[in-house]
Amino acid sequence: MHDMSYNKGKMGTIKGCNSPQKLMTTTYRLSPEFFRQMKQRMLLTMIPTFTIAMVIGILVADRGKLSSTSLFLIPLFSVILFFSVRNTIKEQQKRWSSYGLILREDALSRIQDGFPGVIIDRSEIAKITEYTGRELLIQGSNKNLQIFVPATLESYTTLKEQLEQWHPIEIRPNNDRLNSLLILFASFGSVAAFAITALSPNKYIVIGVGTMYLILLGLAIIQTQKSSLVDRKTKSAIWWVIIPMLAIGLRIVAAIAGL
Repeated sequence: MHDMSYNKGKMGTIKGCNSPQKLMTTTYRLSPEFFRQMKQRMLLTMIPTFTIAMVIGILVADRGKLSSTSLFLIPLFSVILFFSVRNTIKEQQKRWSSYGLILREDALSRIQDGFPGVIIDRSEIAKITEYTGRELLIQGSNKNLQIFVPATLESYTTLKEQLEQWHPIEIRPNNDRLNSLLILFASFGSVAAFAITALSPNKYIVIGVGTMYLILLGLAIIQTQKSSLVDRKTKSAIWWVIIPMLAIGLRIVAAIAGL
């Protein structure tokens, strides 16, 4: 379902008539299918990642050995994991329920709680890419100005047909499974790199793996801050990554000093 309203900010005229006519706008919302798929993806990503992070965290604390204290902490952390995943999913569902696309005669804008508003004029569209069966990505003349349109948007086909009149749409295959695997691999790799750097007795491994870890996390922070597809809360929360980065940095310094 989408809402029809009038754009009070712009006025148009009918040829041969001096009286102004208001230009109609259309607001598109996300369908229930979007939220079902989002919950499924989050569960498949978060549960394995958090579980491995928990196990590695306990091993790091005990220097690679499971003690009686560790066996007590596992069920405790499991309960924390359950509530963390549940609360995160609820928060994301609430946040995305405010998502809306407003289509005007000469512009497309995105509104969403926690995200900066994005407006791309028709004349400023540089590229529109459709990942088959998954989403549209509208790129403005500024590379950091993007609007994400999921295929589970209500009246998605109608919106796509309108945008196709504005700019040619480049079709690309849907690599959703590959992307999910890459996200899992990146999550596991980050946790594993931290564990290797913290536990390895080999100073060269500590320096090499730790340096790569710091570089990748630094790039992740930069890209997150630049992206218009990331909400304000996530942009603020990612700065907490500096804490493990400092720990790894000190570990590298200690390894270099011991060479």
